[in-house]
Amino acid sequence: MEKSGNGRGEEGSRLWFVVQTNPREEEKALSGLGEKGFELFFPRIKVVRYWRLRAGEAIRPLFPSYLFARFAYPQDYPYVLWTRGVRRVVGAGEDPVPVPDEVVRTIKDQMDEQGLVRVGRRLKPKDRVRIKSGPFKDLLALFERELDDNGRVEILLQVLGFQARVQIHESLLEKIQG
Repeated sequence: MEKSGNGRGEEGSRLWFVVQTNPREEEKALSGLGEKGFELFFPRIKVVRYWRLRAGEAIRPLFPSYLFARFAYPQDYPYVLWTRGVRRVVGAGEDPVPVPDEVVRTIKDQMDEQGLVRVGRRLKPKDRVRIKSGPFKDLLALFERELDDNGRVEILLQVLGFQARVQIHESLLEKIQG
């Protein structure tokens, strides 16, 4: 989600900062900061959640309890700090530390047409993996290949000397060293 506005500071003096929100109050902080006219960036990802062996997709923050806000420091700092849902602006000691524009631009470049950040694949063929949950929990396998853009992959499961190709969601796998 991205919102923009005039903000209170001069256009040239506005920088990106990371704002920490109270737990699960990102939307409250986004709303309050947006009403004050600050440019905001709140990257989200699609995740697969499992509950009682059922899978379901959900949209979650890329960085839970954190968002990016563009404002002029020190002029706008009190307005940001006193917004409902805001805990603090990330920094060193008392002063917030700006985030380079390239960081925000890099995240934005990873977004798809739905405005969600595409999470890059972290597994390569022949990587050793462990299954984190489900009926095959804690079994070891070899990563074979990606099947689609929705996170389905194929692994080679080795059980009691028998090998079987299994399709599973990548989020259920953990790469192991060795």
